[in-house]
Amino acid sequence: MLAADPALGPEERAALEHGCTGCEVRPAQYRDLDGDGSPELLTAVLFDAAPDAPRAVLHVYALRERRVLPVLAVAVLPSFGAETVGTDLIVREPTAPSVERSLTYRWSEDRLVLVDQRVKVLGPGVDVSGCLPVETCGSVVLIAPTPVPSVTPTAPPAAGPTVAPAPAAPGGAAVRPVPTRTR
Repeated sequence: MLAADPALGPEERAALEHGCTGCEVRPAQYRDLDGDGSPELLTAVLFDAAPDAPRAVLHVYALRERRVLPVLAVAVLPSFGAETVGTDLIVREPTAPSVERSLTYRWSEDRLVLVDQRVKVLGPGVDVSGCLPVETCGSVVLIAPTPVPSVTPTAPPAAGPTVAPAPAAPGGAAVRPVPTRTR
């Protein structure tokens, strides 16, 4: 199947034809990703792009009217894992000891498209200075460890100035301040 795919990259083709140290073709998995009841084929080619930089490409193919069509080809780290949740394909990649990236693909028309990308930062000792517990940057969500709240005794609040009631409008109704929007 892979050898007949004209979109295969040169490194993948070389891994299939000649083999290499660390090269591997992952066994085919079959999952219904478009919801039509027939499964799509998922496989991956792992290869060495450089001596110290192994890579992999995840491929998904669908059978349509006796033709096999490629519906997804995405570069991933060799340590990736993939699972399906309903018809969603979720690809997880550990990118550092305490960091995991997850990509969610969903069927759209005739192929799988990326609908969500998240980066999770987990574990103690991770430097997430400047991050909020959840910080959104475009379509990437960084999830940082939630700091454990510490209880510090405080003195009771001192009596402060009182707030004057809102001024009344003609007719006796209270005037409400106009809300402002800041970014």
